[in-house]
This record gives sequence, C-alpha cells and structure tokens, in this order.
Amino acid sequence: MPKSQDIISPHRKSSCKLSLEERMRYERWIVSTIRNKLNALCNAQLKSTSEKNSGKKVSRTSDKSIKILTDELTLLLKSVGQKPKVRSAKNIQASREEKLMVRFDGDGWLFPIKQAEELSPRYNAAISQHALDFHTYHSSSYQPPQLPLPQSYDLCQIPIWQESMQKFANYQKTIPIIQQHLSKINFPHEHLHELNFYDLMHIICENVKQTKKLPFEPRGYSNTRMFAACYGNQFRRIMGILDYTTEYIENGLELMKQGALPDIFNRHHITNVQDCKEFNDISKTNDFSNFSIIKIDPIHNGLHRPLDFEINPSIVFMAGYDPLLQIFRDPEVEQNYLSKQSEQNNQNQQQNKIITEKLNARTY
Repeated sequence: MPKSQDIISPHRKSSCKLSLEERMRYERWIVSTIRNKLNALCNAQLKSTSEKNSGKKVSRTSDKSIKILTDELTLLLKSVGQKPKVRSAKNIQASREEKLMVRFDGDGWLFPIKQAEELSPRYNAAISQHALDFHTYHSSSYQPPQLPLPQSYDLCQIPIWQESMQKFANYQKTIPIIQQHLSKINFPHEHLHELNFYDLMHIICENVKQTKKLPFEPRGYSNTRMFAACYGNQFRRIMGILDYTTEYIENGLELMKQGALPDIFNRHHITNVQDCKEFNDISKTNDFSNFSIIKIDPIHNGLHRPLDFEINPSIVFMAGYDPLLQIFRDPEVEQNYLSKQSEQNNQNQQQNKIITEKLNARTY
C-alpha cells in the first residue's frame, strides 16, 4: 500500500526542484498580489479618513474592507516567511527624543525645533540675551562679557547626554561644537543640568546651517558603503536575475560606495527605531548587524503595513521573497572589512600626525 507522501508528492514540487523560471514566475505573482492588496488597503484607508474629516459616519463597507485586506495581507506575508513583530510588555517603546536621536545619528535627518515649546527656558533666555548683546555690540557703552573657556563645560552634567547621547560615537564628535556654542552665549555652568535634548540639537543644527555640512557621517551612509564592499558581487548576481541592465546595476553600486542608495531600495532597521530600547545601548540600533537594504515596492512597504513585520536578522539584503533574491550575512567577510578600515584609519592618523609635527617644527 503506498504511503501518503507517495500519493501527494507527484502533484507537488519542492522549492529546490523548481526551475529558475518557475521560481521567478511565483515571485512575480506574490509581488503583484501584495502590491495590489497594499494599493487597495491604501484606497480604503483614504476613503475612511475622508469620511471622518467630512464629519460623516464612517461606512461599514470601508471598515470591513480595511479589516479584510489587512487580514489577507497578513496571511500573504506570513506565507512568504515574514513574522509579525511581537512586542514584549517589559520593553518600553522609545520616547520621541530617543527616536529622533537614533534617526539623526543614522540618517543625518534634521527636524524643526519650536523654540518656545521645546527649548528649555534657561537655554532660550541665553540665546535671546546673546542676540540682544550682538545687536548692541557697536554701542559705546557696551562692555563685552568675559567668556568662559569651551573646555570648561562638562557635558556629562546634562542628563540626556549622560544617559543616552554620549553612547553614540557620532554625537561624541559634536562635543567641541556644543562647548563652543555654550561658551559663545555665555551659558551659566551651574545650569547645565537644565539643558534638554532639543537644546543640544538646536546647537548642532545651527552649526550645520552655518557650515553647510554635517559634523559626522551618518551611520546609514557608512553601513551602505560597507554593504557595497562586502556584498557587491552578490548584489550584481541578484539584480541580474531580476533583469536589471548592467549599467543600472553598476550605477547602483557606485551610489552605494558613496553611501547613497538606488531609488528602488530603502535602508531598514531589523529592530525598529521605536523598539530601540530592546538594546541595552540604543546606539546599537544603527549598527551594521541591525542594518539591511530592502526593495521598497512592495517589500519594504509590506513590512510596515498593515502591521509591523520582522525579517530574519541574518538577512542583509532583500530584493524579493524568494531566498534566491536575498543576501545572508557573512561575519568573516564583515570582520575583514572592519579590520581593513581600522588599519586604514590608523595609517591616516599617523600620516596626519607626521604632517602636523613637520608644520610645527618649521621656523619662519
């Protein structure tokens, strides 16, 4: 009597036995289905929002459509190996300040600061007084104050710096900028503990506006360059399977080597920014081990809608749902890259030191 698996097996193929053409046909079907469901969900949500804004009662049809489409998308994403994000009640989600902190470190994203609402009263008063002093500088009775040394400001007295910001290597590079500014506006040392996150970001943002450049390279850019160096050949192979032209692939790699991304991809945190407190140190959110590059439509969009979905942490690149279109991390390759980078940085520091010593040794 034949076994049950013998009866079933002739009518199905395991994924490893499917030809490349069959796998790509199934991938295209999955992609188009998820894209269509996402578009339909977006339309249903827009209709529901429009009804709410107009003061009308939201129709049962809109709510029912949203629920059905959400459930269908959830099942589809689960069928291709995605798992809904399950949050632990023990892990408190990040505050707005912590999320902005991670975003600026990762992407260099500047956000507007409302002085009256977000800056601390003490800092707001100090910059207002400095502006007043600047306008009265040419007055014959004006006596410029004796400014404190920038180095005399101990940023560890600022709670948000002590608790979070100093743990980011990029924010440590802004220490001279913050100290210079505090000295310039003659901020009282005894009130350092009153400064908040928005005060410090206001200082950094003002410096960016004046210098027209960021004081550090965003982690997302350095991670993208690392990806291009470690996984460039695999990127070429996958994009070739997807029938992208050689010119497009090479141009995309060149962008990545400069820290940018082709327009069809997005950077993705495996552990989401709002869940960054799952790390003991929230600066780890922007580490390469938590970094991946995901095709935007529909994969990255699908991961965030209708629910938060998480991907396998070992995936560093995802251009499709089929494993053939994904790149998995190689710790050895990554470690070799980091070692070479460290060695190069040390050589650059030594060369700069030699040049500085030669310049200082010159006599005129």
